[in-house]
Amino acid sequence: MIVGLCLIAAIGAAAAGWTCENSTTIDIGRIPGTVKWTTAICSGTAQGDPFKVGPLRMNLVEADLASPSVRLTPLMAAKNESYLQMLNEMAAQNPRVIAGVNGGYFYRTDTSSFRDEVCRGKTRDDALKNNTGDCSGDNANFGVSDGLLRINGVTLGCNCDHPGYSVPAVFVINGTNSSIVKLSRGESLPRSVLNCIAAGPSLVENGKVTIDPKDDNINIFEHAANTAVGLRGSQALLVTFDGHDGSTLFNPTSGINARQLGDFLVNHLQATTAMGMDQGGSTTMYVRGQGVNGIVSCSDTTSPTDAPRRVFDGLFVELL
Repeated sequence: MIVGLCLIAAIGAAAAGWTCENSTTIDIGRIPGTVKWTTAICSGTAQGDPFKVGPLRMNLVEADLASPSVRLTPLMAAKNESYLQMLNEMAAQNPRVIAGVNGGYFYRTDTSSFRDEVCRGKTRDDALKNNTGDCSGDNANFGVSDGLLRINGVTLGCNCDHPGYSVPAVFVINGTNSSIVKLSRGESLPRSVLNCIAAGPSLVENGKVTIDPKDDNINIFEHAANTAVGLRGSQALLVTFDGHDGSTLFNPTSGINARQLGDFLVNHLQATTAMGMDQGGSTTMYVRGQGVNGIVSCSDTTSPTDAPRRVFDGLFVELL
């Protein structure tokens, strides 16, 4: 670790900034200009960071929430033994879905020996015990997910309440009044919030990169495939960077870490608020009719030809 710190000091911060080349933008909305998908090869350096990122494949969906033809919707994996699905399978539940990205951390609940090592202590019985109703107020870890998930007023998962897990951020879905709220571990939201999806960390607040210093999830430092969702005015931004499931600090083509992703969102996409979803092997973007069975982005350890990782939930764009 001392050697690494000395190396960083010796290199110094590179010139900050981002460039994207070989960019292609396709209009995928019902009304022109309301939903766009862009894919490009991006590289750059975050402010104060000594290492250049990329070149990496970046995918972006921009959805105008001010349009009456566009809505965000959270979806949960179909109720099977494992409560996990690939993102394109999840999208198939709703024929109006045009695009989406993965949500929070994935679970496997299909073996009697299941024990979640992120929430530290949730057993298979805990995970399945309360999966059709509200999470228990007595145990913030009840529910099937590792992040608060609420669909049409029904709470289907709760934020994990244990050190080592990202300080939860929640995307509250409410048209042009959508927002991202940072909570404490195990905290929930008022019943008046009908639709939301949580993961973490919080990446951007008020147009500035602000990752909570109390966030002790090691994944925020990992250069890997990564997923973020954000807001820019009335537009929702769904972003993925391709990369490995996980890699070292010094490999610029292995992926992008949380702070670098936040910098890209602020300085290249002008996001005012943003949060991370699960990264690495979970990173996936779906765009109907594009890529391989709709999968346009995932980690190179779960390439579209190999099928992306099955996850618990996702945030999707719906055409009305």
